[in-house]
Amino acid sequence: MRNNFLAAAIVGRLGRDFRFIEWSCAAKLFHSTLHRVHRGTMMHIGKVAGCAFVAAAASLLSGCVQNAVRPVNQSLVPVKTIMQDLDGYSSREFTPATLPDQVQKTIVNSDGQSVGFHRLIVDLATNSTQNGGTGVSHYTSHDVYQNEGNGLVRGVSTISSNGIQTMVVLGLIYRNIYSVRAQSLSLSAVNANRIVESRTISHFDTPATGHELHLSYDTGYVGQTTNLLHNETNCVFGRSFEASEINPKIMGTARDLDCQVSNQNGIVISKERRGYLDKYGFAILLRRENSTADITFTVTDFKTE
Repeated sequence: MRNNFLAAAIVGRLGRDFRFIEWSCAAKLFHSTLHRVHRGTMMHIGKVAGCAFVAAAASLLSGCVQNAVRPVNQSLVPVKTIMQDLDGYSSREFTPATLPDQVQKTIVNSDGQSVGFHRLIVDLATNSTQNGGTGVSHYTSHDVYQNEGNGLVRGVSTISSNGIQTMVVLGLIYRNIYSVRAQSLSLSAVNANRIVESRTISHFDTPATGHELHLSYDTGYVGQTTNLLHNETNCVFGRSFEASEINPKIMGTARDLDCQVSNQNGIVISKERRGYLDKYGFAILLRRENSTADITFTVTDFKTE
């Protein structure tokens, strides 16, 4: 997921508005960064400040690590090393084969349809308003998604503030609704945050299931087996409309997809609205509300290949 091919802990003022990738208590490691990106707990690795993908990832990241024990078998990777071969790194670390066996099989066995594109590029403008109207922040993101089959996409999101790149979020996301695996890179840091992923899935609905979607999963670091964080996402499809309402370049119809993300205590921590693009089998995050902010996402460019 976090939308979800998918929230970012950018720097300075950005850091005051977001927790990063919610796509993250994502741990303490992720959590510190994520915490900056979306103060409200975003669910599903799922998912951030500048883009639908980030937001989705933020979800996953944000919840995953609060009570987690940091695994010792996943070493820190320098940001510089990743950025020197970003595409190569993402193609190795964010494919279905990297997922836990149970998670991969659950998704593959549940959804045999790929998204309706080989490669998708989405640019977004993000406005984050703190509750009470005490502050408004603006960010942009450039998101690139690659079809990985069975509704999964590999995403690379670059978040900028004032035209300066501040963060990169990598992820493997299910139809941009549920972020399955994610990692954030603060471009001012020495090392990247560790990868966070869904370790198990206990319930998994697809858009073809019907009017509602229910997802239930446990999240942690790669290799983590105890102290996992449990989250659930419940979504309902709404009105149908022309996808061009989201952006003139988007073809076909879209449907409102309203989701609520709950934590391990059953408490709703995030409310999200997406536009589910029927032609592409892919969702665009349009709005997220949590305990500290109201965040809107506007698609400024949309291109498929």
